[in-house]
Amino acid sequence: MLVLGILLACASAHVRAGKFDAGISAQAAESVKAYLGRWDLTLHPPDREYPSWLELREDGGKLKADFVGRWGNARPLPKAELSNGKLTFVSPKEEEGLPVDMVFEGSLTGKTLSGKVNGPNGATWQWTGERAPSLDRKSAPKWGKPSRCLTEKICPDGRRAEMGNPSGKWKRNSDHSGRRPGIDQRLEI
Repeated sequence: MLVLGILLACASAHVRAGKFDAGISAQAAESVKAYLGRWDLTLHPPDREYPSWLELREDGGKLKADFVGRWGNARPLPKAELSNGKLTFVSPKEEEGLPVDMVFEGSLTGKTLSGKVNGPNGATWQWTGERAPSLDRKSAPKWGKPSRCLTEKICPDGRRAEMGNPSGKWKRNSDHSGRRPGIDQRLEI
C-alpha cells in the first residue's frame, strides 16, 4: 500500500511539472492541428476530376474523419491517422462500389493537402485539397425578394426530366381539386 501511495504521488508531481505527455508530444499535437478542419478535395483520375470533401477533427485524442467521396453523403470513416507527417484515411469499398477499400495517403505542404489513392482496377489516382470556406456567418443573411421557381423562364416547356419522363417535358398541375392554391400544387413529369 505504501508503494502504491509513493507511485501515485510521483505520478501526480510529474503531471504538475508538465512532463506527462499521455502518448502524444506537443510537436505531434501541433502537427495534427494543422490538418484539422474542412477540406475541399479533388480526385484526379485519368478521365475526369471528381469533387470530394473531408473533415478532420480530434475526438478523445484520436483523429476522426467525415468524408464525401465521388458520390453520396457525408459519412464517418473507419480509419484516419497521422503518422510522421503522413495522413492516411480509408473510404470503405461498400461506399465506393469497389472490390477494395479506397486508401488515401497524403501530406500537407503549405496550405495544400495532396497525395494518392488506389482507384478502380488497381490504378493510382492523385488527389489535392484546399481548405473549405468557413460556414460561420458574421451577420444575419439579407434575403432578397422571393421568386417563383416554377415559371416558364426557369423551367421552360421542353426541359428534359431526369427520372424516365417519356415526354421529356415539365408540366405544372393547376388543377387544385380541393388543395390549397399555391401550396399543394404539384409538379408532374
